[in-house]
Amino acid sequence: MNLPSGMMMNKTISVKKVTALILFLTFPLSARIAAGQARDDIQEYLNLKFAAYCKNFPWEEVYVHTDRDEYISGETMWFNSWVFEKPGTRLSERSNLLYFEVLNWTNMPVVRKRILITNGSGPGMALLPDTLSSGDYTVRAYTNWMKNFLPVNCFSKKIKIYNAIKLNPFHKIREKQFDFTNENAKQTLSKAQTGIKAEVISRPDTFYIHISSDNESYKGRADHCYLFIQANGMINTNEKISILPGNNDFPVPKKSLTPGINQITLFNDSGIPFFERYLLTLPDKKQSLSIISDIGSGPRSKSLLEISPEEILPTSLSEAKLSVSITPGFFPDKSADMSDYLIFGSEFGLLPEEYFSKILNKIDVYSTGKLPENVKSRWIDWDIILSGNYPEIKYLPENENHYITGRLLNKGSLAPVPGEYVFMASPGKKAQFMYNRTDKNGDFSFPLPLDNSTRDIIILSERSDSGHTVNIASSFSELYSPAGADSLIVITDIPAYLEKMSVNYQLNRIFDLSSSVPISEAETLLPVQQNFYGKPDTRLLLDNYIKLPVMEEVFFELLPGVLLRRSSTGYDVEVIDPVGKSRYNMPPGLFIDGIKINNASVLADLDPELVEEIDVVSDKYIVGDYLFFGIVNVITRDGNFNNIDLPEGAVRLNYRITDPSFSYVTPDHSPEVTKSGRIPDLRNTLYWNPSIIPGIDGKIRIEFWTPDYRTDYKVNIQGIARNGTPVSFKKSIGVK
Repeated sequence: MNLPSGMMMNKTISVKKVTALILFLTFPLSARIAAGQARDDIQEYLNLKFAAYCKNFPWEEVYVHTDRDEYISGETMWFNSWVFEKPGTRLSERSNLLYFEVLNWTNMPVVRKRILITNGSGPGMALLPDTLSSGDYTVRAYTNWMKNFLPVNCFSKKIKIYNAIKLNPFHKIREKQFDFTNENAKQTLSKAQTGIKAEVISRPDTFYIHISSDNESYKGRADHCYLFIQANGMINTNEKISILPGNNDFPVPKKSLTPGINQITLFNDSGIPFFERYLLTLPDKKQSLSIISDIGSGPRSKSLLEISPEEILPTSLSEAKLSVSITPGFFPDKSADMSDYLIFGSEFGLLPEEYFSKILNKIDVYSTGKLPENVKSRWIDWDIILSGNYPEIKYLPENENHYITGRLLNKGSLAPVPGEYVFMASPGKKAQFMYNRTDKNGDFSFPLPLDNSTRDIIILSERSDSGHTVNIASSFSELYSPAGADSLIVITDIPAYLEKMSVNYQLNRIFDLSSSVPISEAETLLPVQQNFYGKPDTRLLLDNYIKLPVMEEVFFELLPGVLLRRSSTGYDVEVIDPVGKSRYNMPPGLFIDGIKINNASVLADLDPELVEEIDVVSDKYIVGDYLFFGIVNVITRDGNFNNIDLPEGAVRLNYRITDPSFSYVTPDHSPEVTKSGRIPDLRNTLYWNPSIIPGIDGKIRIEFWTPDYRTDYKVNIQGIARNGTPVSFKKSIGVK
């Protein structure tokens, strides 16, 4: 949402309003349930509660495809990212900005980028500092909305970085181990339903809810319960099931379930959950791809790849959004495929990436669907859903706007200052005005339209002479998963291929070879068409009058109705009310180049030669709920506020929201002079395209040139088919 100048920007969604709405919708039903009546309405009650929660608190997931998993410090990392949204697993329309980080083992960020997301995906590149020591690093990515649920709700993947000068020792992060063969994996919420025991029995095509009831302890109780099954926020089953004394088996065909991790919950006749279990169901078919390759065996040979679906499935590649990397065959590839990652994602966060593609397909070999005992959704929690104790939402989705946040502090004590106005504006000849009032923690927030422009921004307190200071917060989160020295292993045995990687990098650097070229971007910053106060009552153009030596004379001679005069503290400005013909009892809003100032002496000390125009609004003027007792805006010839000292406690930023864009380029060896040239071609990434477009036949055609060394090749394709199904394909190609 684009907010007009001066509009009050609230920092948080009102959770109380959301809660009140849900309670309004469900109160009559919940009241009857509490009274032990209208038990047949529990299904509707669960539907309403679940749907309202998922709508107001959707869960976003991010997947990042990097060109490689191992790098030399100083190299460029290429990546493409996708943002998904639950309910469902569709590309998100809520978030158009991604926060991308590379963290060392102590969670210190070594790279930070803000990436523009368009239609659910966005490419980027990151230059790794050449000072990084050898070790495991973590790629972390999240949206502004996901900050509400950090550190768990973020994409996380491990990469290896080696220092070219000192490859070892290598600091490896110890992996956690998980047991996928636990026969007793059960999750029980409470003892709310005594006399009933439940378990899930899985068979190849069907699973059974096995409920055993104790006839003696069950006398006088309801003879039914409620089965609720959901996956990714989508309801698969919500039905009332009858219970007879003894053993009861209720079949549920696996084809009726959404592929992924299904949450099975049983509720008693009072709407209280008493049993919970998670079951993994994999899709019947994955999109299989075939590859036809024509790769030259010699250096600098033109090579062709044609990749096509083996079957025409609903996940056809036509109109797909894909990224493709080709690397030398000696690089290991242990990263998670998108199709595997999204089954668990950050909602469950169970598997280290090394286990994907190796174990995932074996979990359901006998269609057991067993998961570790400690599995639990970080999103769907029935205690939260039914109680209405919803999480506080501090960070809004960045769809049309990016949010600059900060805190107003007392300069002496550094204590937060609540309930004070803070202003934000960009210096210019057309004045903008935006304000926000600090909350109980002294925090404030301002929106900026999402674009690639660089803005000159000044943020200051309403009372800049009061000893308040503005502290701008980082847009990146400082919440991290715990890290400790006990999780670190030092390794001195380094793979042999790293010497080749290191030499390739160092020679490329000696010859000043780069695979990145900046993409020319047109600035999207639209010029401000008019001042926030509209047409002024008086507009004084100083070039139309004789030159006066000081601003005090300018006001006295040329601006009747505005008084600039000396006082015991310096200067004061007063505006005459055009209706009452008397001075306002409050000072007017004073601006220079659209920046609000409190000290009239700053205005009085201006050299009239530097002033182009003075606008005056004589009447009271309201912006949002902020009242001005007249407005005086002095516009300099440069219009950039550069000749004026920044008000005390204010902050000036040269701010760009998204990082500049670059494209990956490879040498073209088609001319004979280039083919026989002496500049080495020693790429460690042989091909990268973050937005390859299949042909109308659904086939992908790739051309690239082989480097100066002989190697096998690895092809890695990740993306989304037109129906929203993930497409993942990895293939090793041997060259004789």
